[in-house]
Amino acid sequence: MTLSAEMPSESVPVRPPSPVNQIEVHPYFAQPEVQDFGAEHGILTQAWSPIGGITFYRDGNHGNTLDDPVIADIATAHRKTPAQVLLRRGLQHGRSVIPKSTKPSRIAENINVFDVEPSADEMSAIDALDTGRRGGPEPDAITLDAFGRQIPETQKPLPRRTKSSSAAPMSS
Repeated sequence: MTLSAEMPSESVPVRPPSPVNQIEVHPYFAQPEVQDFGAEHGILTQAWSPIGGITFYRDGNHGNTLDDPVIADIATAHRKTPAQVLLRRGLQHGRSVIPKSTKPSRIAENINVFDVEPSADEMSAIDALDTGRRGGPEPDAITLDAFGRQIPETQKPLPRRTKSSSAAPMSS
């Protein structure tokens, strides 16, 4: 079927969006049971901290995924950075990955992952690094009291449109 602007909207096939479960997922904390449950129920896993940054920014008990020798060896073999290998790994596992960076060079690096495909053995080697230990806070600890912040108003609210104002011609 070719879609066009002239088609009645009811003739366009529409599929409801997939639900998304945004959870901490990285090589040291994979949460396979949560991911399997989601997959069985059509829920997409979206990995926050897919590179494992939470493991070395918080308490340092996990070590740094970017310095892990298993990941480093795979990155070297593919002429990629460890971060690129980890992002590609997440995509190969069928996850949505949301890396965080404020640096333009890293943002560009993070998107440049589609010309590498770690082998099944390499993927298994990274999967074997799972410690089962969370790097981020426990979900029950995430409360407005603990993490809430005021969001300052930066814009004036838009005026409400009424039926009479929506039909009125715009003036310049």
